[in-house]
Amino acid sequence: MAGAAVADLTSGGPGSPAAMPDDFAAQFGYRPSAVDGLLANPQGDCSSPVTLPVEFETACKAHDLGYDLLRYAEQRGEPLGPWARQALDSTLDRHMHESCESRADPFSRTRCNAMAAIASTFVDLNSRRQGYGAPVVESTFGAADADSATNWQLLGVVGAGVAGLGAVLTMRRATQTAGVPWSMKATAVQGVQ
Repeated sequence: MAGAAVADLTSGGPGSPAAMPDDFAAQFGYRPSAVDGLLANPQGDCSSPVTLPVEFETACKAHDLGYDLLRYAEQRGEPLGPWARQALDSTLDRHMHESCESRADPFSRTRCNAMAAIASTFVDLNSRRQGYGAPVVESTFGAADADSATNWQLLGVVGAGVAGLGAVLTMRRATQTAGVPWSMKATAVQGVQ
């Protein structure tokens, strides 16, 4: 039943409450509901060491529901396998990038997409590290230690720096080629000037 619910959440649609296992709410303490058009954990959030764009909130809540389904299956002795976590992570990536399209300003949209790419990369790296199984709670680098808050802050600063650099380079490239006729752009790509 959890596998069908994950497939439903990752099919490109909003997700259906009817696809959820009957005893899910009793086991996890909440009833999944629609949040801005997506079936989600209404109390979910973006677990991130850096502040992510507000547009990602719904995507993160839907992703949290998906991860709870992975935990549900694991607790029942019926783990879903790598396909489920990969599909949930891919759906999170798609939803975050789609949410960036609501921004009118090209620079702001580029920055939002850079943050989506960075967040997706970290989610994927963590999923790979955990063998694409049911998610487990742990500190940043695998073991709880006194400096874990410092590690998250450092990771956040690095992530923000990469996002900022990506946004600046993208805008710089767009500005440099904005006034150049298309025919010159094509020959420049070929190395002819």
